[in-house]
Amino acid sequence: DEGLARLVERAIADEPGGASLRADALDSARAILRDFRASALPERLARIWPKVVARELPVLAPRAGDHPRAPVHGLKGLVDLVWRDDDGQFVVVDWKTGRAGELDELVRLHGEQLAAYARALQSALDLPSMPRRELWFVARGEVRAC
Repeated sequence: DEGLARLVERAIADEPGGASLRADALDSARAILRDFRASALPERLARIWPKVVARELPVLAPRAGDHPRAPVHGLKGLVDLVWRDDDGQFVVVDWKTGRAGELDELVRLHGEQLAAYARALQSALDLPSMPRRELWFVARGEVRAC
């Protein structure tokens, strides 16, 4: 709990709201962690952990359809996790911690961002095909392929 409190404190250090914000953020983080631990996701993560090739991978790439030599201003972000399956295929993972929303709609919404990350990885590594994509809904304990 102390480590989680330190992480929350760092994450919200520059946010206005003081003690109230800290308490709400810590309560939310505890709930997400509790739900994560109660799900099948920790076991899944433990299984793939030796196959992880990147965590929090920075991505800076042109938008799909932009000329390859155009100034990069289209896509900037962090890929939560990249791992390789038993066939050697890359898998790009984006985890979501929210609880609100219909899963199919969330997959549609966040799947576009994840596809952009996968295209950037494909281009950067000159892969013959786009990596597989997974959205991990941490608070719900579910994984959806995109």
